[in-house]
Amino acid sequence: MELDPVSRLERDIVKAIRQAAKTGENEMRALCDSYYQMQRLRLACANQARALEETKAPHLVLDYLIAQSSILEQQLSRALAAYADSTIPGQWLLSVHGIGPVLAANFLAHLDITRANTAGAFWRFAGLDPSLVWGKGEKRPFNGALKVACWKAADSWVKNKGREECYYGHLYESRKAFEVARNEIGHYKAHAAAQLDKKRFGDDTKAKQFYLSGHLPPAHVDNIARRWTVKLFLAHLHHVMFEDHYKRPPPKPYIIDRDPKHTHVLGPPNWPMAEKEE
Repeated sequence: MELDPVSRLERDIVKAIRQAAKTGENEMRALCDSYYQMQRLRLACANQARALEETKAPHLVLDYLIAQSSILEQQLSRALAAYADSTIPGQWLLSVHGIGPVLAANFLAHLDITRANTAGAFWRFAGLDPSLVWGKGEKRPFNGALKVACWKAADSWVKNKGREECYYGHLYESRKAFEVARNEIGHYKAHAAAQLDKKRFGDDTKAKQFYLSGHLPPAHVDNIARRWTVKLFLAHLHHVMFEDHYKRPPPKPYIIDRDPKHTHVLGPPNWPMAEKEE
């Protein structure tokens, strides 16, 4: 039995995607969500097919769903790539090693430069501001999809840190070495004590032993390095979006404006963008 394939993405749909980039981001957010839903469906079907394969049971329909989901993912990725490529910030995102079309579209669809005068606004919206608190039953004060996109980007940079072209992977690696050294000399002693007060740990857990010794567990140190890298990336994205929208550089970071000892700013890579040929 031969099953009909999913139709390919037509040019008029790609044109509609480009138009959506100019008229609003609601559809883009929905398409980003749809991409991940289809990806989860494909992975679930693949797991089921493997289980059936082990028992020699037929799984023709599952194979069909896997193949069609894969095609749909590719087509959505193409559509989201067209969306990202239609803007200067999107082109910058696509130039960053480790940021593909889906992640680029996610950042563009969820971040509005007209509502963020500083990079700190991006950090808060992505859930990267440690001062954010909310009670039980209250709406979380950040965007969950954006926070997930940030950590997907961090994972990509960690996996590609050995590649010469992976700019943020190299920054993550050097920052982690810096944080490991600080942890070893007891820099996070107070933070470790606070973790013991805030959370419950089993007596036999390795994490508790680290905190009791006045140090952070390796996974905690790694998260600090990832968080620092993601925040720098969002600051760079804010710079690109601000300059593209307002045609002038963004406000200088707080510490640069007020402390003459700190004058070095790490600007966004690949910026300004080279003009694209028509």
